[in-house]
Amino acid sequence: MSSTHCLVPGHSSTFIIAKTSGITFYLVNSFLEPGGEEYNLLTGGSIWLPRGILHVWANTATIDGKLILMCQPGGFEKFFEEIGRVPVDKKSSDTMRDLMAKYGVEMLGPPIFASSWMQQHS
Repeated sequence: MSSTHCLVPGHSSTFIIAKTSGITFYLVNSFLEPGGEEYNLLTGGSIWLPRGILHVWANTATIDGKLILMCQPGGFEKFFEEIGRVPVDKKSSDTMRDLMAKYGVEMLGPPIFASSWMQQHS
């Protein structure tokens, strides 16, 4: 499974743990903090995280970035399809947490920037 995400400057994920999938991130103009270690990845940089690692990612650049996310085994792509069908007025932290849990991901904390993933996609 893979999906591509455009990241505006100052955009970040919430702190999560993927319980059922290993994840490969291909990042452009972003950084990733897996397991308490910070990695600044430049254009073309990538990193693989085994399942069970607490992590967050963010676009710290001043220009739009891009993230390609690949999960093994697949299935988490259905989360993106489902969250995309949730009406804007129904999106909330609880909705996000419940959908992530449905697809094997535990949401543990807020995004590191004030502009959360939900706000960027509403």
